[in-house]
Amino acid sequence: NNNNNNNNNNNNNTPNFTDITYKISTIDRCARIAFNRPSILHAFRPTTINELRKALEHATDDIRVSTILLTSELQSTDLRTPAFCAGGDQTARRSDTDGGGGYDDGT
Repeated sequence: NNNNNNNNNNNNNTPNFTDITYKISTIDRCARIAFNRPSILHAFRPTTINELRKALEHATDDIRVSTILLTSELQSTDLRTPAFCAGGDQTARRSDTDGGGGYDDGT
């Protein structure tokens, strides 16, 4: 749909994100939230979760949105099987010797 507003335009106080993309189609009344870490099969880290939470809050509060689509971005150059989300990014976790798991942000 060509009537999407990308979050980079910062229209209507739409937050900017690094780990996800956020677009709104006013014609379809749909918010599209997509994981955007294709190099690691969209594995999430604390930043991803925080951005996802903000995007969901923004979409929920936006009267133009009646549907939220959760998906992932595809890279046409990636020859691997497309992934929705591989789960938690294990490189962002502390080792058991560093205090017993959990993410580097303390969660």
